[in-house]
Order: sequence, then structure tokens, then C-alpha cells
Amino acid sequence: MSPSITRGDVAPHGSAQKSRRRVGAVVGVLVCICRLTALWLWRGRAQEPADLPGPSASVEQVAAVYWSAAKDGDCSTTRAPTTSQTWARCEDPKLVSFHLDGRPQVLRAEGGRPERTCVAAQIVSTGSSDGSMTAGERP
Repeated sequence: MSPSITRGDVAPHGSAQKSRRRVGAVVGVLVCICRLTALWLWRGRAQEPADLPGPSASVEQVAAVYWSAAKDGDCSTTRAPTTSQTWARCEDPKLVSFHLDGRPQVLRAEGGRPERTCVAAQIVSTGSSDGSMTAGERP
């Protein structure tokens, strides 16, 4: 004997309920995808470097942009001019404050290093997690 389904039995109601669940699940997945896309776009904008000074900018301008970005935690801007041998100072260690001291100084080329121009700064930063830099103030 095969069971018969008549109007009002559980089977049609169960099918409608399953269908509603599927639609709800699809809507939930779409909302999740939209939120993730929005977050990805927002984070992408947050990671773009701020307006970096051009090649004709003075050393003081470049230093001011770098240290301000480090203080604000703008890692993409501090990493733009940073080499693999220096810290970006936006996360580890983190810059707490800075003050540019005086005029730029030209350092002569020696020991295979090219001539370079430096701007002295007094900085206060956190220590690095690997212990290679202690927290505190330094020139």
C-alpha cells in the first residue's frame, strides 16, 4: 500500500517550508557577500598610500609626511619609502610622537654608500616585539 498525500498533509507544508529556508539561505549568503565586498573595498582604500610627495619635494616635506603617517598608523604610506632594512614604524615598533630637528644635513658618500640627505628627528616609539628596539625617546 502506498501512502497518499492529501490536501493539508505534512508533505506539501514541509516542501514550502524547505523552499522558504532555501530562499532565506540564499538571501543570507548574498548579504554576507555584499558585506565582505564592501569591507574589502573599504580596506583597499585604507591601504592606499596618502598623497606622497613628488620627486621634487624637499627632504623636510618627505620626512614630515613619513613621520605623520607613522604617528597616525598609516602603514601603506610609511612603507612606500621604506626599505626592507628599516622599520615602517606604524605597527611594530609603533611611533608615539616625533619632532623634526633643524635643517637637513648632507652625509658624504663613503664605504660604498651614496651621498644622502638626512633630517634629524627626535622620536618616541614603542619597543619592537623582537626586542631589537627598546621603547623610549631617541634621535
